Amino acid sequence: MKYIAFIHKEQDRYVGIVPDISHTSSYGESPEETLAHLTEACQLYVEGDDTLPVARPLSILQEEEMIQDDALSYVLEI
Repeated sequence: MKYIAFIHKEQDRYVGIVPDISHTSSYGESPEETLAHLTEACQLYVEGDDTLPVARPLSILQEEEMIQDDALSYVLEI
């Protein structure tokens, strides 16, 4: 399933969050590293679950979530 991740820069690292998977978060030295860490964290979170959380569209997440103004959105495949 595909989920939206948001990544923004904080000081010297990048921080990412996946709101639809219980706000799972991770960080890295680059957006690519952060995405890799987020993917692993989300896979571990849903491991063993029979059903995955519902993935909401980007427009809904941007309206409902408290997302950093400078955050970029990415698609994560879990």
